[in-house]
Amino acid sequence: MISNPPPSRTNAADMREANLSSILHHLRENAPTSRSALAEITGLNKATVSRLVDHLIRIGLVREVGRGLSDGRGRRAVLLDINPEGGFIVSAEIGVDFILVICADFTSRILWRRQESTASVGTRELVVNRTIQLLRRAMIFGSARFSNFLGLALGVPGLVDSSDGTLLFAPNLGWSDVPLGRILREEFPSPTRIFVENEATSGALGEYYFGAAQGYRQVLYISAGVGVGGGLVRHGQILTGAGGFAGEFGHMTMDPEGRLCGCGNRGCWETQASQRALFRGIRESVSGKTPSLLTEMTGGNLDNLSVALVIEAAQSGDKVALEAFRTVGRALGIGIASLVNAFNPDLVVFGGTLSAAGTYIFPSLKQEVHRRALPCTGGAANLVVAKNGADNCVLGGVAKVCECIILQPVQSFHEPELG
Repeated sequence: MISNPPPSRTNAADMREANLSSILHHLRENAPTSRSALAEITGLNKATVSRLVDHLIRIGLVREVGRGLSDGRGRRAVLLDINPEGGFIVSAEIGVDFILVICADFTSRILWRRQESTASVGTRELVVNRTIQLLRRAMIFGSARFSNFLGLALGVPGLVDSSDGTLLFAPNLGWSDVPLGRILREEFPSPTRIFVENEATSGALGEYYFGAAQGYRQVLYISAGVGVGGGLVRHGQILTGAGGFAGEFGHMTMDPEGRLCGCGNRGCWETQASQRALFRGIRESVSGKTPSLLTEMTGGNLDNLSVALVIEAAQSGDKVALEAFRTVGRALGIGIASLVNAFNPDLVVFGGTLSAAGTYIFPSLKQEVHRRALPCTGGAANLVVAKNGADNCVLGGVAKVCECIILQPVQSFHEPELG
């Protein structure tokens, strides 16, 4: 009889990594749970599970959280959970007119948050430098409370080369070929996990891991703000496309002879269904002599419009604000219906800045989707407003770092191999 050769050291290490990853994955989905339950779920024997769990406790990613119900023989199993104190994650978003930076623990709980307007900041260099300053403040906060810095993520509104983190083109910022990944690696050389992602793609991941999309198989996420973007998540994985640029839904042509878009094309979806389209509709109504509270609220200068002001006017019953929201909702619904027909998701999540006005936008959006999507696709898709609101992108950055650690816990902590 010929016996199989013993597994190589590399194969054994890979198997151990995979088993540790499986345990972390199931804890994230099912905690609190016991070692014996993990053995049953993963198919590993109890001794192996106990050894792996002890390792995860030692490096700080898992903790014991008390005891469960008796098994009928007087024994109560020790319960396990993901340890929020396992380390901290810093995540940021550079928007068209703001910077948002957070510090979160390993369970995505936001512990520190700063948002600043960049409307008057000026140049690209000043915006990037201010982002780095805020990232440093977040890291100082995290380092004072945690032993482990788990990683850093940045979301930006444009096309990103995910291989090196270069922002290739951001039409709504007017930026191109900005080596953000290199800049971050030079400024923060110690972490091995630095991610630069498209903000809508990151938002999709944030909603899948920590928001309304948890538990769904195929999720279409639409982010509507100054521009329109999105992402498709399938079984926890983002559909990236051949070059990594999938999800630029805002630049689908809706009217070949339409308005000029920042990308250089005409009639893109975001020229009809964005924050800018909302404000343009309001200005056109007011210039047509339709009275509006927004004239007084902006001091007579409608260049001072904000989504928050339009929401406030809508809450007071302002007809111009309400109609502007309905118009943008219809435009969003028309585009989403086409995407529902194309991808057949089981959930559509409406996020981004405009989702704060979901009360006023969502009815007309939903009506258009149900009117225009094929019965076999539109009827199968649930439509919801994003749970995480303005924090979707930065929580997506947290999810990206957590996902990396859960997939490769040994490599993440450079721990010696288990015996």
